[in-house]
Amino acid sequence: KDAGHPAYRGFVSLGWRADDPANPTASGSLLSATWADSGDEHRLVTLLGVSAPTEAHRLDPGAYYGLRRPLGTHPGSGTHVWLPYSRLRQEPDWPPHSHNSDLFSLLLIGEIENHEWNWQSNPMSKEVLYEVGYQENRSMILKTDEFGRTTDLSITKFEQGQSYYVPKGQFHASEVASDQTAVTLVLLSETKVGNSIVVGSRDGASSYTFDRNAVDPEQHVKARQAALKGINDLLQ
Repeated sequence: KDAGHPAYRGFVSLGWRADDPANPTASGSLLSATWADSGDEHRLVTLLGVSAPTEAHRLDPGAYYGLRRPLGTHPGSGTHVWLPYSRLRQEPDWPPHSHNSDLFSLLLIGEIENHEWNWQSNPMSKEVLYEVGYQENRSMILKTDEFGRTTDLSITKFEQGQSYYVPKGQFHASEVASDQTAVTLVLLSETKVGNSIVVGSRDGASSYTFDRNAVDPEQHVKARQAALKGINDLLQ
């Protein structure tokens, strides 16, 4: 659709106006109004246009990504970037943890292994649950009185373009080889239940506090470049 305001060219027209209403399949013209917003119906109709079986009738794929989207951010969205040889691990380093909302992750660059564990309560076991809390630029974990042990559930490798889902309460850890770069686009559901949890050692301290240090400017630039490259690669 190339009529109307230049900003709306290339989108799907809202309709067809026949020159003779009694003969709608004869001559006529497309309406200048278009499906230009990123609503559910707009995206579906545009996707059908992009994938039309007759090549001459297809929309440019860029039309789908050009739909108008409101500016802003989803409260649970963001990118996670792993840069090679530059990751600071918390001490103590206890990978198994859960989230208090569902997690959806799309891998933009690299490879990730997602480890998952089951939790079995047992007052005599050597592991204990810590609740996660946040205060300004710090995070903290507080020891609970729930003892038990983790057992391996699965280890799944994901590559660029693949996605994975971790339901709230499921213990997991996403691992990237230390010499590799990986970028994920993450979305957390708005529904939250309780607190996020870390599985720690029974003989650990009653609490730990970690400074959430600002990213070094150079590392920030590298992370941003890696994220943009991943997005661009998926759009090719």
